Amino acid sequence: MPEKPNVLLLAVDTLRADHLGCYGYPCETSPNVDRWLAGQGVLFEHHCTQASYTHPAYTTIFTGHYPLRHRSIFMPTKVPPPEGMPMLAELLRAGGYYTVSVSRLPFPGQGPGAFYGRGFDSCLNYGTERATPPLDREGGPEGKPSGMHCVNRITLPLLRELQERQPFFLFLHVWDPHRPYTPRRPFSERFVTGREPNTVNFSVVIPTSRGKEVYPQEPSGVEYTVAQYDGAVADFDQAFGEIMEEMERLSYVDDTLLILTADHGESLGEHRIYFRHAGAFEPTMHVPLILRYPPRLPKGRRRPQLTEHVDIAPTVLAFAGVKGAKGMAGLDLTDVALGEPATTREVAFGHTPNPDLRRSARTERYKFIQHIKGCPREEAWPEEELYDLASDPGENHNLIREQPDIAKRMCGLLEEWVRRTLASRPDPMVEQGGGEGTVSRWPFW
Repeated sequence: MPEKPNVLLLAVDTLRADHLGCYGYPCETSPNVDRWLAGQGVLFEHHCTQASYTHPAYTTIFTGHYPLRHRSIFMPTKVPPPEGMPMLAELLRAGGYYTVSVSRLPFPGQGPGAFYGRGFDSCLNYGTERATPPLDREGGPEGKPSGMHCVNRITLPLLRELQERQPFFLFLHVWDPHRPYTPRRPFSERFVTGREPNTVNFSVVIPTSRGKEVYPQEPSGVEYTVAQYDGAVADFDQAFGEIMEEMERLSYVDDTLLILTADHGESLGEHRIYFRHAGAFEPTMHVPLILRYPPRLPKGRRRPQLTEHVDIAPTVLAFAGVKGAKGMAGLDLTDVALGEPATTREVAFGHTPNPDLRRSARTERYKFIQHIKGCPREEAWPEEELYDLASDPGENHNLIREQPDIAKRMCGLLEEWVRRTLASRPDPMVEQGGGEGTVSRWPFW
């Protein structure tokens, strides 16, 4: 076993957990993830993001703190973490790691969100010709330029260079399942059944001369678009397999702690939210978390405990033997992954800026969602929601009036967490979300 493992943190933008085979999806969208990660590592069944948008979710992953504490609430964020709050890459670099990012998050000095580059020895942005997609047989672009098959044109050579840079921390960020869903052939046709009422890809945005978005009326028959989302997941999975094969060929795949997660998921029609990461419901808030490190972790195990994005940074630091997790809000998941007695949490917390600014608290059984007072309110949605995830996993029946005692308890858990996390500081969600533009009109078209 190496003294310090390499660390590869792979974040797949907009990947909901329940569309992976290892999380129970019946379509074969993820054979490589199922084989290389779930089959050879530890899968966390109930992992929750802290935010339904990209920037606050990644700030949470990189700091180990909740958005209430790091103050990144919206997308794109214009608020850096507070002075003295280190980023994961900074801590790892101080602990002897070579740190490199392959992503489309901003470079250092690139305006809003530029703090994502803090601590990286090298930031490779793939929004360049090096990641230009190949052409299909008709001469048009095939696939997404920010998809993993294009990102691999940077990453595969980089993996060879990193042989001389061990131990390394590699952050890899890809966008395959993000709207618009435009997978390569044959993935664009793999999950199309031929019985769809239309072949319209509703995930594709239609711009107008005013720069606004125009959408069709509420769609009837979204199966074709969902098939494109699944095709995008499968497209990612195929390219991910290339990464694993290359690391195996280079003989350090088993010396690397490999972590798969997503910033948030995606609603594919649930609650009349079509092809958006909006709302605090499970399609958006439940994302994958899988850890693989053969020298220490068991193979093919599943853990039912509630976990959150705040847990990723302290867990990585623990495996790396690097100091810095003290003071973070997250838990080190090492003992949970090993199946040993460990501190776990009763509640997971999150927020969403759509349909209006809302916070959520989720226990193993219940989900409570509350509009944040002091922010604009979307009147078409209830002010408070309560769902029994055991009997109503689709979160379709609001129990807020039928179960007042449970609602009161869940509300109390949420309010106590807010009070404790803010510690007398102003609420950044009210400060940043009190202005115009935080409300999206229902049904999110």
